[in-house]
Amino acid sequence: MDQQVQQMAAGAPLTGVRYTPGIVQERSSIMVVVLSIVTCGVYWFYWMYKITAEIKQATGDDTLNPGMDLLLNVITCSMWGLYTEYRHVQRVHQVLVYYDPHHKDQGQTIMILNIVAIAGAWLGGATGVAALIATYMVQEEHNKLARMA
Repeated sequence: MDQQVQQMAAGAPLTGVRYTPGIVQERSSIMVVVLSIVTCGVYWFYWMYKITAEIKQATGDDTLNPGMDLLLNVITCSMWGLYTEYRHVQRVHQVLVYYDPHHKDQGQTIMILNIVAIAGAWLGGATGVAALIATYMVQEEHNKLARMA
């Protein structure tokens, strides 16, 4: 069953977002992180493809292209994924804020964590922790959406 979901962002015009419950899968956020580590990031690519496909199908957002995102992630050594994590959290927030006007937008936190990860890589520091925390948070947001089914 499709539901018309609308969000009024601060100062932005009212926009409609379609959402079909039951498509977005709930996953263990810890397991997403662990599998990403154990597979040296290969699972992260698979996970990113799957959540893009789920969000596309659940929201009817034809601007999302899981195959293109996967290709860009491979070509850019996951740099494109930093943007896609942010984008997914924004899409999820658009739906969740309709049901809970107090839902906190995690997009900025995700972006900051990913910037810290990039900066650390350039400076030769330990960066994986910030990126893994961001991935964990993205999955937690997706789980909130999955529980709405």
